[in-house]
Amino acid sequence: MPARYVRVIAVSTIDNPDTAPLHIDVGLTAEGMIVGDRAIFGFQGDIKNRYGRSLPFILYSDGKADFGEKYPDGDRFGELNLREDRVYLRRLLRFSGNGFDEIFRIVDIVDIEG
Repeated sequence: MPARYVRVIAVSTIDNPDTAPLHIDVGLTAEGMIVGDRAIFGFQGDIKNRYGRSLPFILYSDGKADFGEKYPDGDRFGELNLREDRVYLRRLLRFSGNGFDEIFRIVDIVDIEG
C-alpha cells in the first residue's frame, strides 16, 4: 500500500491561542488514514526554535502519547485521538492528560520530501 509521508500541523483552537502547535510526521493512505500501527513521532512547540522550547513525544497505536522518562509518571502520558479518523484539513483533535485538555485544529498537511 503506497503511502504519502506528511507532517501534520495543528494549532490550538481560539479558546487557547497561546498553546504551542503540534507537529506530527505520519504516513497516510490515499484516503487519509494513518498507515500501520507503528509508533508515530511528533512534538509540541515551535519548529523554527524561536523560543527554544519543544516537547517531543511518541504516539502509540492506542492513542497514548509518551513524553519520555524525564517527566514524572503523572505528567509523562497523554492521549491524542489522531488515529481515530482520517487526517484532513480543519479536523479537530483532542489532546488530554494530567492537568490539560486541549483542542487543536489541523491547519496544514505538508509533504515530506524523501
